[in-house]
Amino acid sequence: MSRANPTTNRVRVLIVDDHPMTRAGLVHVINHEPDLALCAEAENAANALDTVYAFEPDLVLASMARDGQNALTLAYLRGVAQTNRVAFFGHTFPLDKN
Repeated sequence: MSRANPTTNRVRVLIVDDHPMTRAGLVHVINHEPDLALCAEAENAANALDTVYAFEPDLVLASMARDGQNALTLAYLRGVAQTNRVAFFGHTFPLDKN
């Protein structure tokens, strides 16, 4: 069960991804879903930690960075932040150098 915002009945989402185009695509999808509301974006795990404390999202959508940093840091959120849902996704781009 999700923790929808009691005033709007919408799930507040934080997006964490280092690719601006991916974040923009997710923002577009979230903005067109009546049960979701974008509360913030972060481009890396370090910024995500600060953002979670500032915005207290219901759901964190985080990319799996190649070095695993996002996954490890955001997994830590389950124990220290108000967020009770963290979902990871993966993607690759042909121009990635690693």
